[in-house]
Amino acid sequence: MGTRFSRIFPYLLVIITLAIHIFVSIAPANSLVNWFTIDDAYYYFKEAQHVSEGLGFTFDGINTASGFHPLWMFICIPVFALARFNLLLPLRILVIIAGILNAASGVLLFTTFRKVLAVAPAALLSFFWVISPLVQPVISHNGMEAGINAFATILFISLLVRYEMRTKSVKESKENWKSLAGLGAAAVLVLFSRLDNIFLVAAAGMWLVYRQGEKRYPVTLALLLSVASVFVSFMLRIGFREAYIQYLPSIYWMLALSILLKMVVFALGGLFDLHPGQTFWKLGLRVVLAATTAGGLLGAVMLGIYSLGVFDRFPRTVILIDWGITLAGLLLITGLYRWLASREAVTGQPVSIWKQATYHLNLWRQRGSAFFAPVAAALILYMGWSKLTFGTFSPVSGQIKHWWGTLYTVYGKPVNSLVEFFGYDARLKRGPWSLALSGWTELAEKMQRLHWIRKDETASTVGLLFLALLAAFILLAAFDRQRFRKNIHALALLPLAAGSLLQLFYYNGTGYVNTRDWYWISQMLTILWLAAVFTDLFYHRLLAWKIPAFIPAAVMVIFGAAWLGSYAKDILTLVPPAVVPENETAYLGPIQLLEQATEPGAVIGSTGGGNIAYFIQDRTIVNLDGLMNSTAYFDGMKDGTAAEFLNRMGMDYVFANAYMVTKSEPYDRIFAGRLTQLDTFANATLFRFTCEDCR
Repeated sequence: MGTRFSRIFPYLLVIITLAIHIFVSIAPANSLVNWFTIDDAYYYFKEAQHVSEGLGFTFDGINTASGFHPLWMFICIPVFALARFNLLLPLRILVIIAGILNAASGVLLFTTFRKVLAVAPAALLSFFWVISPLVQPVISHNGMEAGINAFATILFISLLVRYEMRTKSVKESKENWKSLAGLGAAAVLVLFSRLDNIFLVAAAGMWLVYRQGEKRYPVTLALLLSVASVFVSFMLRIGFREAYIQYLPSIYWMLALSILLKMVVFALGGLFDLHPGQTFWKLGLRVVLAATTAGGLLGAVMLGIYSLGVFDRFPRTVILIDWGITLAGLLLITGLYRWLASREAVTGQPVSIWKQATYHLNLWRQRGSAFFAPVAAALILYMGWSKLTFGTFSPVSGQIKHWWGTLYTVYGKPVNSLVEFFGYDARLKRGPWSLALSGWTELAEKMQRLHWIRKDETASTVGLLFLALLAAFILLAAFDRQRFRKNIHALALLPLAAGSLLQLFYYNGTGYVNTRDWYWISQMLTILWLAAVFTDLFYHRLLAWKIPAFIPAAVMVIFGAAWLGSYAKDILTLVPPAVVPENETAYLGPIQLLEQATEPGAVIGSTGGGNIAYFIQDRTIVNLDGLMNSTAYFDGMKDGTAAEFLNRMGMDYVFANAYMVTKSEPYDRIFAGRLTQLDTFANATLFRFTCEDCR
């Protein structure tokens, strides 16, 4: 695989990807809608349709609704202006847009990997991304912002890789300042594709401020440690779920102070300035002093704030637990850094605390301002616009999902163990790290069907397979440490992984519930990056064993063909190319039943309702879960006045799961004594809504 293949392969990626999406876009109506597997996607579609019609940012045409990420909504608005002519036409165009984004992501992946890895691994991993049945249902099929999020993230990391290759020297230049500002502009694109990408942007900014040879590894790892230690300390001390949620105010305070105080103390203590000449005991003493100083300051400030009554709960032993985790983590970080870093990166002599402070301040003033200025400006403008338009600085949907964590609700519960906090999902095929586990899960299930293992051994078999792969990875890295170190550095793996972990800690450490598969794009890309490093190490190990180059290349071609065949089979099942005439509009069946059961002009509440709202005629659908509703409705759910809010807007019916609206919070309080059951169809119940006690 040489230069000619490298030129041809991107075209092959584009042709295959677009062919699949064109096939879907021209499918019969009842097949086409199968592509949009997530009801939440229609939240975007209906609101975009209303914006294009001049009604503003509203889902139901009555209340403003901020539950969206800006960039995908910006793309949807002109597309759904066409909904006035035909409701299916925008969906067909959106499939093509998803294909373009997917093809562009694949080409970016290949060209980025190709700069660092061998051609065969680069081709294999980029091809896997664009046609894998493990990836595409999350990235392209659901109609959510995942496609633009994946493209923006891959573009940003690709630009980061290219920047690193252009700036080998530590010395700054005007061109580098422009490049940093350009990366800041790309970071804005990432941020607006999904607002929780702020963690990836922050990690990448840290990576850029502390450039090659300037301790970026211990700095980034120390940031992760400062965040994780607080969450883990509280979980170890007070437990999970209801007990944990009560301490969130003190957790937030300790988290902010931990990041500030620890990072400053570690910097001034010289922990980001390691030297190969130091003895083990001298280095250990420095780590103990830094961890103890940071822990002491953090504990003293937290106790002082607690005594002032800023928060009403704070377990003092958390201070000691946090100190122990921090100390152990710092010892691990220093050892790992010294193993990964080149000797040139850790040479030099220790300097005074004053010089350390001046050095770090200058880095942030010079490099940090160039990268973060566009990000800060864009974020301030967005938050100001959001406050003026919706009455809140951030999407109300995120605030509601944090609130759900305090309730007894069908939407889920906060994490209940440390392994869940770090992203493990017992379902294996779901969750942040599912891309690393789901393939092994399918293999274990096949072994179970062949009676090689018992059904109750599936999870343990997946664990053993994964551990075997991890052991192979470690052995390959140990055999070729120089290539491993070069690959993870050149591919900017650390900022990508750090950003994904910070995002994970945010969701799992703050009581957020009902996370969805499309949240975890940066985690999927982290796994892809690790797989690229592993595959490249394995490929070169085979070459080192004098195996002819065409053999591993042929094996990779076989893998690619198998993935393509599997995905093609899935597509034909999901989107059949032919539908019998009587099923052409079967997707409208439940909606037509709802139209028959209600009068034109009726206002109908639904706990989801995205798909219904988009296709129903002459009725208004109101989103009851609040994810695509106003801050006023959210306030009403919290203070017990939501029924009055719904009554004022003239709601006539509720169409939802009966258990959800009568037995689970917050709906049992909102609708208590106010619903009269009328009919049941399409796996939901239609109620008449009356609120005689509403003022």
